[in-house]
Amino acid sequence: MARAIRAIFLGLAALASLVWIGGYLYINRLACAFGNISPCRIRMPWRLTGDDMVLLVILPAAIVLIFLFLAWLSHRRIKTGGGDGSE
Repeated sequence: MARAIRAIFLGLAALASLVWIGGYLYINRLACAFGNISPCRIRMPWRLTGDDMVLLVILPAAIVLIFLFLAWLSHRRIKTGGGDGSE
């Protein structure tokens, strides 16, 4: 059971990462479409400031890291013998 839970958390982390990247690109393309800058380029995440940094980088990264931490916890449970169903 713990292996299945670990796989679910790793899958959610991978899915959240893909959604994060896709959402970041989509939002930046919308900014280019509605902005008035002619050579529009996607800004790198480390060049963002303020609310943009929080909404586009820190919160999605925190969600991915939480899923990875939960997968790590379930992996520890497997290694310590808590995943054999004897609970």
